[in-house]
Amino acid sequence: MPALAALSWWDGPLPDDSVPALHDLLHLCLAVLTALIALSAVVLLAVLAARSGASMVSSGAPRRASGPRAPPPTAVRLASLCVLRN
Repeated sequence: MPALAALSWWDGPLPDDSVPALHDLLHLCLAVLTALIALSAVVLLAVLAARSGASMVSSGAPRRASGPRAPPPTAVRLASLCVLRN
């Protein structure tokens, strides 16, 4: 342990009046960091919810299932072909 003592820049005990001030400063820094972490979590959740398209309020309209659909009736297909040729 003598090598560790030689590396220290302070050879004496800390003054008694600086310890409570440092302790209060530590509490202030921890409170600010906690608030920043909470704020960033809220922002991250909002961004993820907006990106996924999920909303907090349901729209009430059911979503159609994605997947293969049946082809349109023959009349609809013929009408689209006529429109495309003209």
